[in-house]
Amino acid sequence: MSFCIIQHRKLHKLELVALLTAAELARSSSPTVIQGTKIEIFWAASWKKQSVQYRIRLSGRPVAWFLIGQSDHGEYRGSDFCKFSPNGITVISDALVDDGTTQFVVATGHSREKSFLDASISKAIIYGKLLQKTSKKIQGNAKERREQFTITVSDVAVPNQVTTYWCSVAQIDPKFHQQKYHIIKVEALVTKGNEHLVHHMELFGCQNPGYDVDLVYEGDCNDPRKPMEAHGCSTVIAAWAMGAGVSFFTTFDLKRMQP
Repeated sequence: MSFCIIQHRKLHKLELVALLTAAELARSSSPTVIQGTKIEIFWAASWKKQSVQYRIRLSGRPVAWFLIGQSDHGEYRGSDFCKFSPNGITVISDALVDDGTTQFVVATGHSREKSFLDASISKAIIYGKLLQKTSKKIQGNAKERREQFTITVSDVAVPNQVTTYWCSVAQIDPKFHQQKYHIIKVEALVTKGNEHLVHHMELFGCQNPGYDVDLVYEGDCNDPRKPMEAHGCSTVIAAWAMGAGVSFFTTFDLKRMQP
């Protein structure tokens, strides 16, 4: 993509268009505030035009310039950017958009900074899942019995390393064993303020190893002390990535998740 830098005394809105290869998508990112300037990114896709239109809304403290780009590695250095010049001419270049998480690099300034690394520049990375696979929401019968359960971890100290895979093995409430259930909805729960720490989650079903196991485990997935029985939890049921919303499914037999 390109680095977007716009010179304007009171910059409040920017619109840009990027081409994509396929798919359906959308919504908006969570608002981000840097140095008193609120930044919101919105997007919408057109199957007919095979394009995604982005709209950036700035509010709060006015800025001298605004920059936006995309990073495929979650860092500012080496990222791709788009640039808009004051003459109103926009150059559109093809950019691949997939169904993963898009990492938007944004920055603002209040003077004529000469380097992106200047301490006076305010910058942030905003995450959004642009493309959503089409799925039919289940209407169901109003009289149908619907239940929900939550799997969470608490008070986890995030290790001082680039990537950590954290596993939590939990038992399903016995009431789900009494009859056949189907998973119709999966949603990620991330504590407010910790969104930048969680990149993705996966939900696995645990296969019965051949004997009854009341297995409960929480810890590093690569810890050699992790119980051997936990390796039976390998059937992928759902996946979530940073910026994604709620996932809806047609049918899935919940009994597959039984230990």
